[in-house]
Amino acid sequence: MLLAPVEVLDGDAPQLALLEQRQALDEIQSQWGPKSDKYQQQQAKVAQLKSAIEGEARRAVREVEVKYQ
Repeated sequence: MLLAPVEVLDGDAPQLALLEQRQALDEIQSQWGPKSDKYQQQQAKVAQLKSAIEGEARRAVREVEVKYQ
């Protein structure tokens, strides 16, 4: 059984950080709107975290594929 990429990561810290940042993004959007500088900065943080998690998931999947080929 293959796991989803997010499940392959060690621990829940990266996913929790992303969730917290997304919640902060939603709050900023409701208070300041999507065109505000605060929203743009928070959106960049969310994108950076998401990219890091996806990169780590791809790396983990490649390691598993190499190990079991």
